[in-house]
Amino acid sequence: MRRTRLGALLGASLTLLSVTALAGDLPIKGLFKGDPAPKPIEDGLLATDLDTLRGVRARTALWVFATESRADWDRVVAAGLDEALSRSPEELERFARGLPRGVTVLGPDIAGARVRFELPEGRGSGAVALALPPVIKQGMGESSLLNSRAPNQGRFLSAVDVRRPEDGADLVTAVYAPSTPLPLVGAAPEPNYQDVPGGGRGELVLWAGRRARDGDAGDLRDELTGWLKRDDLPTQPMRSFPGRESELARTLRSFRVPVDVPVGEDGWYRTLSIRPGDWEMERRRVKHPARTISGAAPVSARVERDGRVEEHELIVGFVALYEPLLLTPEEAAIAAGGDGKRFFEAVHRGELPFLRDRDDIWFLRAHVERWLDGRAKKPEGKARTWRDAVKQLRYWGEKYRLKSADRIARQPLPFRYEAIPADELEEMVDRRRAARGRVFTEDLSAWAKHMDSRFDKGDLEPAYVLGKPRGGADAKLALRATPQVGPQPRPRPT
Repeated sequence: MRRTRLGALLGASLTLLSVTALAGDLPIKGLFKGDPAPKPIEDGLLATDLDTLRGVRARTALWVFATESRADWDRVVAAGLDEALSRSPEELERFARGLPRGVTVLGPDIAGARVRFELPEGRGSGAVALALPPVIKQGMGESSLLNSRAPNQGRFLSAVDVRRPEDGADLVTAVYAPSTPLPLVGAAPEPNYQDVPGGGRGELVLWAGRRARDGDAGDLRDELTGWLKRDDLPTQPMRSFPGRESELARTLRSFRVPVDVPVGEDGWYRTLSIRPGDWEMERRRVKHPARTISGAAPVSARVERDGRVEEHELIVGFVALYEPLLLTPEEAAIAAGGDGKRFFEAVHRGELPFLRDRDDIWFLRAHVERWLDGRAKKPEGKARTWRDAVKQLRYWGEKYRLKSADRIARQPLPFRYEAIPADELEEMVDRRRAARGRVFTEDLSAWAKHMDSRFDKGDLEPAYVLGKPRGGADAKLALRATPQVGPQPRPRPT
């Protein structure tokens, strides 16, 4: 997806931290139902009603963590990750970048990952792979707008190929890999082992967490061998999660963060029209616009060695961030950096547009990010009332064949505040109101271009947040019984 302000804080387009191996950037195949070009997808979403658009979220980051032992996960990753997920996306970023060498960290500008591994004693190989969709939404209605082969679903596959042992080799007596991601909460989930035939002397193929039947084992082994060698990540053999009875949007987890907002009893539109000097600011804890989807995938092998039983494990966990395309005022202030007073003063000055729905206002994340980049801060073109803006749309419809003119007119339009002239302000009862909402020609024409790509009037181009599809990361690791990360210094008391 397109770099967001949060994404800019997360670093380079593909970051590998404290990792033991990296096989390169993998193109992900099979996520999209049609042309993956992002602008038509975003235009189609913006053309829907506000309720539908409010339920749409775009992936802005994906972190994948892996340790080559359960002890490393539980001691080094689990507690810190839980704490970061209870605080903020920025804390998650700091946690990921602060992990020690020996912990694999992939992300954040990836859409998926393939973690290949070797079993102990050279007994075979396998992989855990996942891919997260670029856009999700709440509810199955209008799911065709997502351009996804599996709308509102992630893709996941675990596969293990256990080969016969050589003479005298230690025995791998049981293995485990999950069929779907497990909850990412605290310590790594416990394995539910599948016994290897012959007390560890036979062969076994696990595909999507299930034991292959004798007639299918050979074909699945060949498919896994080929899949591990590919220089892309096809999602066709992967399974959907959380499954048909649910959707990713229902698994979203939120952060709560503080933000300063002006207090008002007459709705956001009237409140922000008042002089900032007359605002009464209040600090509130609200939900951060970014929400998380997470999961864990432990892979385990039970090994008999010199009469002792050891558990060799690889723990993989992931956290994806999704942010809405349409923001509430509180969310917009957080997305703009968290300085609520500064952001709302900028809105009052007319530096960025908002969609007005009577006394409610909404912000496009694309407009917030454009404002953060210092672009289009000055209103351009004639300032119009809502009624005159509708007339302008119908004029464009008749003269320039803007077929969507009537549909645009029925939906909230992009307003900006402008200062009320002094002579009009003198006649107003409530002189605290220093600004009024107007629709400026350039904002209106840019909004119309979202609805009809053939419309070319106006100089201001539409703003977008969806970017080109991301690829996946590839890592090759192993299952181990002993910690690979050295003792970590205890933090100094504060």
